[in-house]
Amino acid sequence: RKGLEGELAALGEHHRQLQSATHVLEEDHRHRQFVLQSVSQNLDDKRGQLQRELGDFQEKFQRAKAQHEQVVLEQGQIRDSVSNVLPEYFQLQTDQAARAREVEQARREHELLSWEHHKVQRDVQMLCNSYNA
Repeated sequence: RKGLEGELAALGEHHRQLQSATHVLEEDHRHRQFVLQSVSQNLDDKRGQLQRELGDFQEKFQRAKAQHEQVVLEQGQIRDSVSNVLPEYFQLQTDQAARAREVEQARREHELLSWEHHKVQRDVQMLCNSYNA
């Protein structure tokens, strides 16, 4: 009987130790579940934030892409306009240079004729003076 009581006492002590260990494990499990839940919630929050940021980035990217396409289109139109205007511009420059040369030539001819006229007038005046003297 004493052997059974001792065995019963030993089993009771072993049972208490197992209950204590079970309690510690359950407490540790609850703590880890709480940490896991917190980490999962934090991860979900960050995932949502990343999704929003990705959506914002994609929206900005699409706007930038559309703006780039618009700029390329406008640049092409400007290039076409300039290529249409440049020949006329160069022709106008050529015409203006030719007219400037013509004007300069006419001015020189006018100066030369004025000088010749002055000399003729002077000679006529001197001739008149010589007849009157």
